[in-house]
Amino acid sequence: LVWLHPCSPEDILVWLHPCSPEDILVWLHPCSPEGILVWLHPCSPEDILVWLHPCSPEGILVWLHPCSLEDILVWLHPCSPEDILVWLHPCSPEGILVWLHPCSLEDILVWLHPCSPEDILVWLHPCSP
Repeated sequence: LVWLHPCSPEDILVWLHPCSPEDILVWLHPCSPEGILVWLHPCSPEDILVWLHPCSPEGILVWLHPCSLEDILVWLHPCSPEDILVWLHPCSPEGILVWLHPCSLEDILVWLHPCSPEDILVWLHPCSP
C-alpha cells in the first residue's frame, strides 16, 4: 500500500512495507540511495530519518542523523548505550564501529576497536598521528 502520509513532505511517497512492523511507516525518500528503504521509526526523533541499509548487519537500525555528514552512516548499534550514536566513518577501517561518545569532544572520534577489551573505548585524538 503506497500513500502520501499527512505528515510527510509533498515529494515523499510513504508506504507500509510488507516486511516492516505494523507500527513503522516505510517510505522512499527522495535523497535516499537506490534500493534503500527509509522509514520513520516509532522511537526516532522527528528530525531523524531511520532506514535499513543494505550493507548494515541484521538487527541494526541505520539512520541519517541531522548532524551527520552526507557520507557518514549513523546508526544505533544493538550493543550501544541508548545515548551513544554509532556510525561507520568513511575513514575507519573495515570492522571498526565509530561512534560519538556523549563525553567526547566534538573533534574526537570515539570507537570500539576490534582488538580492544569490551570495556575500553578507543578513539582517534585530534593531536594523534
